Amino acid sequence: MSSSLLDFESIWNLYPQKDAKGFASMAWFKLLRSDQLPPPDEIRAAIRRFADSEGWQHQQGRFVP
Repeated sequence: MSSSLLDFESIWNLYPQKDAKGFASMAWFKLLRSDQLPPPDEIRAAIRRFADSEGWQHQQGRFVP
């Protein structure tokens, strides 16, 4: 498995909403090909930061984007 696919899978597992994995994967690789994808560690840090925010915890994460 390629490192970019492993990065996608590890980030997907961190994200609380598990909707539209196929669309998320297409967007991930489109950004990767266009060299617009932030470093995976930066994405992981952002997810952790947002997961701790009030908006993401409100009503058990009902309104996570």
